[in-house]
Amino acid sequence: MASGDIERVLLLAGDTSGFVSPNDRSTAMLFGDGGSVTAMEKDPGAEIHYLFYTRGDGFKNLLIPSGACRNMDGSKIITEREDGNQRSDFDLYMNGAEIFSFTITDVPLAINQFLSHFKLTVDAIDMFVLHQANLFMLKHIAKKIGVPFEKVPLTIDRFGNTSVTSIPLTIVDQCAGMARKDELKLILSGFGVGLSWGVVSLELDASVCLPIIYTNEYYTDGGL
Repeated sequence: MASGDIERVLLLAGDTSGFVSPNDRSTAMLFGDGGSVTAMEKDPGAEIHYLFYTRGDGFKNLLIPSGACRNMDGSKIITEREDGNQRSDFDLYMNGAEIFSFTITDVPLAINQFLSHFKLTVDAIDMFVLHQANLFMLKHIAKKIGVPFEKVPLTIDRFGNTSVTSIPLTIVDQCAGMARKDELKLILSGFGVGLSWGVVSLELDASVCLPIIYTNEYYTDGGL
């Protein structure tokens, strides 16, 4: 948007838990289904600060081994893997210990670097909206960056890890219907597959947040 003639954008994000084996205890209870739509309009005077990182050396700790153009000869038969977990080559694999170590080390370091670089203080931020991966992780991150946990909103307790949707879902859950005249100052931080992680700051008018839509409807057309 900043580099072209695009004035308005609809950003659509979503994921389902269909890539998770119900017999894999390391992932089956973590994920939920969700989607989000974010409307953006160019404002030449707006300032959005961001910081992104990615490294590929840990990609095998969180991936689906087969599917699309990767390892098309993988097996769809569910078999027993480590620690009694059962999944196929087309189901999500996660090394929980490695992902936890990455998250509680690299993510708070990046947030602290971000705050320092842009001369922001914890007190000046209304909410730190983090990817809803794991409650234990979120508490560790908040502790390491010195943020009172009441400034870290939660939705994982009701919706699970909705992947790419978790940050916009959490924003809407907190802000929809909020009666506030001034704009909210937010720090957002996402992390996961890649391994990738990032931080962004923005100001948000809570009045533009629409309420969450809950539904049990789903589409079967085009499914594999």
